[in-house]
Amino acid sequence: MRGTGDLFALLARTDMVHPTMAGVPLFQRDDIALVPVRDMPPMPLGLIWHAAHENARIRALAAVAAQLGPPAAPPG
Repeated sequence: MRGTGDLFALLARTDMVHPTMAGVPLFQRDDIALVPVRDMPPMPLGLIWHAAHENARIRALAAVAAQLGPPAAPPG
């Protein structure tokens, strides 16, 4: 798999299931069903990249993410 295009093609033509976040606009397509799972606990997310491809833009994004700090606890 070489990117999101390959992932979308697999999702659209196979029985594959891929957990994702509902708010990702890339997954809002007519040929892919999105069924929200509402009773899962919050999941921590992080940035990953191929170390050999690291560059100034990736480092800048990682720095901004680090400055934002951990998310606030959900209400309730």
